[in-house]
Amino acid sequence: MEPEAFFDTLRIADVLDKPLGGVSRMEIQRISFLSCLLSIYQAKPVSDWGYRFANTGAGTPFSDQLNEAVGHLLNQALLTESGSRLRITVSGRVMLAMLSKFDSMAERPPCLEAACASMLAVPRSTMSDGLDQEPTIAASHLRSSATMLLEEPHLSMLHEHFSVLAQVIPPSQGDLLSPSVLWLSYMAQSKWSEQERSEQGEAHA
Repeated sequence: MEPEAFFDTLRIADVLDKPLGGVSRMEIQRISFLSCLLSIYQAKPVSDWGYRFANTGAGTPFSDQLNEAVGHLLNQALLTESGSRLRITVSGRVMLAMLSKFDSMAERPPCLEAACASMLAVPRSTMSDGLDQEPTIAASHLRSSATMLLEEPHLSMLHEHFSVLAQVIPPSQGDLLSPSVLWLSYMAQSKWSEQERSEQGEAHA
């Protein structure tokens, strides 16, 4: 099991505990994927993130390592689950504090916190539709089976997106929330505009 997956799950559950009263398994997957994208925006290799994502065909990025981490944390009473909401326990916060001391975790919190803040800042539809337009996810929709995300050749297109974004909001400024919200909103709007053009075309056919 990847320690990064444990850390990310606990951190997300901790950050969103008060504002949302917990977090769902799907939200953990989406927030973690957006966090990974923000790491890439900071010009870090995708291989540095520590675990991988796939598109299972349901339109949501999914990491087996995150899913396994959630199960283990529940078994160890570091998380609790009520209905569809996961909440961090006192023991979970102790474990999070311990993991935070590892040097390998030092650069993760800004990405995770910006991704959590993004989910609070934009409508849920913007979050889901924006991620759905991420180049490697969009490309995976064309295949009938589960595929790994954030791989070439479509990863290069994501880098192109972020190169343009970096000209507007340089990563060096240390603000990850603004570029995250801007990118999600732009990608979601692109999807809506494409759907509108398709509907208009069908209406005139």
